[in-house]
Amino acid sequence: MHEAANKQYKVLTASAAILVLGDTEAYNNAAKVNEGFLHLGVMSKQEYDQTVDYVTAFYENRGEAFKREEAFRNASLSAMLFMLIAKERGWDTCPMIGFAPDAMRRSEHPGPLRSGDADYDRQRGCVGTTAARLSQTDRGV
Repeated sequence: MHEAANKQYKVLTASAAILVLGDTEAYNNAAKVNEGFLHLGVMSKQEYDQTVDYVTAFYENRGEAFKREEAFRNASLSAMLFMLIAKERGWDTCPMIGFAPDAMRRSEHPGPLRSGDADYDRQRGCVGTTAARLSQTDRGV
């Protein structure tokens, strides 16, 4: 990971380095994401179907550039939330840029991120946005 992060020193000294990726095909999970609302009766079958159709059309009609921007935006918001939660729990974080995405995919361990398939990020068109550097604070947490 150190090589893939352009040999940034903080990657070696951090307690953990976390790579946050955005999925350009995440909208294809709209049915699964909204399934719980359907089963709980929050949405009717018609509302569920309309929502899935709308989300799918919304992303597909805007093209690849939009999907990529949305993946960066969503991953960045997730990273921000992770960093805020870490701070609340007494951990300092540091956002990073400057890593080589292809090298990071081949590095020692980003490993399978979600699907159990080591090539998941490449196949799904994931884009890296930031990495958080964690180190313990003076509180000894």
